[in-house]
Amino acid sequence: MVVSPIWSRLYNPAAFGQYGLVLSFLSAATVAVSLRFEYAIPIAADEGEALELVLLALISSIPMSLLAGAIFLTLSLRGLFGFGALAPLAALLIVSSVLLSGTFSIFRYWHVRHSDFREIGRSLVAQGFARALTPILFSPLNWGWLGLMGGEISGRTFGIRSLGRQVIPLLMRLGRVDKSRLGRLSRKYRQYPLVFLPSSMLDALSGALIVPVVVACYGLTAGGEFLLAQQIVSAPSALICNSLGDVFHAQLIPGTRKNPVELPKFVLRTALRLLAIATAVYIPVACVAPWVAAPIFGAPWARVGLFVAILAPSTIITTMVSPISRAIFVSKIPQIKLLADVVKLVLPVLALVGAAHAEISLTRGLMWYSGMVIVSYLIYLAIVLVSVRPANQLPVVVS
Repeated sequence: MVVSPIWSRLYNPAAFGQYGLVLSFLSAATVAVSLRFEYAIPIAADEGEALELVLLALISSIPMSLLAGAIFLTLSLRGLFGFGALAPLAALLIVSSVLLSGTFSIFRYWHVRHSDFREIGRSLVAQGFARALTPILFSPLNWGWLGLMGGEISGRTFGIRSLGRQVIPLLMRLGRVDKSRLGRLSRKYRQYPLVFLPSSMLDALSGALIVPVVVACYGLTAGGEFLLAQQIVSAPSALICNSLGDVFHAQLIPGTRKNPVELPKFVLRTALRLLAIATAVYIPVACVAPWVAAPIFGAPWARVGLFVAILAPSTIITTMVSPISRAIFVSKIPQIKLLADVVKLVLPVLALVGAAHAEISLTRGLMWYSGMVIVSYLIYLAIVLVSVRPANQLPVVVS
């Protein structure tokens, strides 16, 4: 958020639109890269099994990164969803970025297991500084969206460097692991690729498809404006959701699971507190954004402030629900999340596509989109609360 006024004067809306297409693809591909085995790391039976899960997730990341590059190449060559605006050689950047993102997520969940949130915080700070400053350093090269992409790659690299200081030496001492042992481990935690992966993909696509849809329906410049608005409005939410989501995840089993009846109450209390925090943050932002966008970002970005104000209400609701959705990981019916993910994917995208088909302006189309996001996340909240009722909870023995 701090450097975005500098970025907006160094890169034009079209470059932001291309960058947005890449980010959209990465946000979906990163979810699948380790087949969601990293989610099992915090609940592994012991340290040895947790470390083997780290290795299993890392091994899975290699072919999945190559698959992501192949899919991106196909989209670029065929010009689908606006990806024809990107050179096919960008697929090489996709492979490296997806692999780096997957590694960062795997290492992060190792630290979540140990409630080492200080180290996670340090890694996010390092990642944020690299992500923010690298595009400024690259701007004299006139590389367009590639300068912005350089920030993504450097940020992911710095994040891994910080988190890997503890994990990598442990992996080195692990030595050779029996392939049959990894096979048994993958079968033991098969619900993660079979249930949580499809659910996570639908969840990621619900956010990732919006920029390509905007580009396809309203043009590359409109996509760039929307991306900047989305980055501004989602920055506080990402901080709240990622940080508090990790803490919430770590407390699920050793804390609240001692009394199953208390878990639904804990989830609801957390959601209401998040609602209060998000409202306090976003109501002032929505009120001032339309008036300050042009002076801060420059005249070509005047609509960004209005877009921020339109997206603020839906961001309040997503901030309330997203962190507590991790409670589904301790439910006997995690597949119920698929219903919420389908709703979150279909309703907002249909609203935006319908607005474009009716030749409604992007501003009004985003109002439709924001309203459908609110509806879909309220449905999501109801599903989370159902999934953590005492009868639907996994039996967990707390040592």
